[in-house]
Amino acid sequence: MIFDGTDRKVVQALPLPAGSADHIIFDDTLKGFGVRIRLDAGGKVTRSWVAQFRCSGRQGRIKVGDCAKLSPKQAREKATELLAMATLGIDPAGKRAEDRKQNTITLRSVIEQFLRTKEKQVETDNLRPASLKVMKIYLTGDYFGPLHGKPINAVTRADVAVRLN
Repeated sequence: MIFDGTDRKVVQALPLPAGSADHIIFDDTLKGFGVRIRLDAGGKVTRSWVAQFRCSGRQGRIKVGDCAKLSPKQAREKATELLAMATLGIDPAGKRAEDRKQNTITLRSVIEQFLRTKEKQVETDNLRPASLKVMKIYLTGDYFGPLHGKPINAVTRADVAVRLN
């Protein structure tokens, strides 16, 4: 089946084979690109675009997007990027997981780690207790409070400058 010129209505009408809860229909022209039709826990049939690849001797599959939200053309373009990454030896699923992991490290968690390090310096007399107290007030209080929930890799120099001013 070729999804290139297909519109969303045709993709939404693709049937789930009888007796099957999960089925993938692959495209003829772009190897590894397809539409996954699944029966969810509520009995509803869902459709999503997928890219299946082999990277570093391991097979993987990654969801490109929901068929209701992405047109076949948009999904094909995204799948082409993901499959190209796999061809170059970069695991797209691993990269996505790494990106998600990076976004869980917030400014607050980094500040707490920093303050624990400084507390150890107070114990070894390399830092005065008053200096630690000021650091805690400054870093955990209203100065940087609005940035605490932000992923550390998303905090910019401009964000810090605004808080300092």
